[in-house]
Amino acid sequence: MLPREPIIRKPRNGSDRPRNVTITRDNLGHRARSRQTDADAVFGTIYAQAEDDFNRVETNYINAMGRLAEAEGESKIYQDLRMKLFIDPDALKKQYAASPSG
Repeated sequence: MLPREPIIRKPRNGSDRPRNVTITRDNLGHRARSRQTDADAVFGTIYAQAEDDFNRVETNYINAMGRLAEAEGESKIYQDLRMKLFIDPDALKKQYAASPSG
């Protein structure tokens, strides 16, 4: 099995310091990660999983924001209302912005 071209990603803060992880895939799509630290291994694992199953990741995000009815229709309005009882999207965005990027 031949590896595909490696993917190297930058941290979300947009700095020029790339993560020290390389994700390669063989012809069957199996992923392998090479990394320098445990944090890089975690980043690579999560990034590869998000690539493999982006639809589920995106749906979970939309659901957590209480906006599932916008994507899946009126039948999901009560699910959105329930999410808004438990989660404040503005507070989540503030927490995300204040979280460390490194």
